[in-house]
Amino acid sequence: GVDGLICLNDAMGGQTGNRSAETFAEELRGIDLPLIQAGAVADGADLRRAIELGYAGASVGTRFLATHEAQVTQSYKDAIVAATGEDIVWTNKLAGTNSSVIKTEQVAAGGLRVNALVAWLLRNRYTKTLTRTLMLKQAMETYKKAAFDDQVEIWQAGRGVDRIESIESCADVLEGFRKGSCKTSVVLNAGKPSSGNCACATSPCGRPRSARTSPHPTTPPQPARRRCRLGA
Repeated sequence: GVDGLICLNDAMGGQTGNRSAETFAEELRGIDLPLIQAGAVADGADLRRAIELGYAGASVGTRFLATHEAQVTQSYKDAIVAATGEDIVWTNKLAGTNSSVIKTEQVAAGGLRVNALVAWLLRNRYTKTLTRTLMLKQAMETYKKAAFDDQVEIWQAGRGVDRIESIESCADVLEGFRKGSCKTSVVLNAGKPSSGNCACATSPCGRPRSARTSPHPTTPPQPARRRCRLGA
């Protein structure tokens, strides 16, 4: 079985999706499972909007790359802070499928799309799986180099960079999520008004911890099951 859906939208960094957060929320509204927004959640206001759309929570990546604790180069962190949403581009030259990266000089020089031969290999039923596997393996090595080598500027990031203005500690980032997500007169439970649940997933925000947002607050705990990632 499945106990939740992680919805990879078209604003997330790295291996991105092909639908907006709004479209995902609308298309999956009738599914009786908690939905997790993955993409473009960079502060508490973003998290609050996700809750208002009907998501049970969010998966956050880019925001935590620009923290003191993140084990990536200072150049990578500075690039995230300096970037805007317009600097984020899609390329299929890394893993064979669209990846969201910052458009650095290195990315621009290499081009954003594969050549005609590779494009054919990615479409052909007999070669596409092997081609994508080999490209992904090479991409993982590139991402690793980019994290630790200032000379490699192939930096994954999502469009939430618009709301990332400084490098902070993880504690400060979490506090920002707590404060921003709770700045609302109507606290929401999976997109529906509720008087007892808080949208903040990092702190009880003055309310009992047991009253955090949950799409099924009365459902007893179930054995762990696999999660599905949608939109890749």
